[in-house]
Amino acid sequence: MEQVELRLKGHVDTRWSDWLGGLAFNHTAEGETVLTGTVCDQSALLGIINKLPDLGIRLLSVKTAKIDNIKDNERGEQSVRLSKISQVEG
Repeated sequence: MEQVELRLKGHVDTRWSDWLGGLAFNHTAEGETVLTGTVCDQSALLGIINKLPDLGIRLLSVKTAKIDNIKDNERGEQSVRLSKISQVEG
């Protein structure tokens, strides 16, 4: 699993959320849309990115962080840790 943040030019209508992998939408005062959420792997992320031109949307940046599941030995519970943060700007 990976935590992702896609920064897009313009305010994208939230009705596209399901089509764009169910990511959460946040509209900024700078006229951008920030999509955040998790994807199962890089191919899922690429699938979302490849849909953007169909909507006439310009991708400004991508940030990803790998999510590692760690078991807590004392309680047997799982916790989540982010590692390997990557950023690409275009």
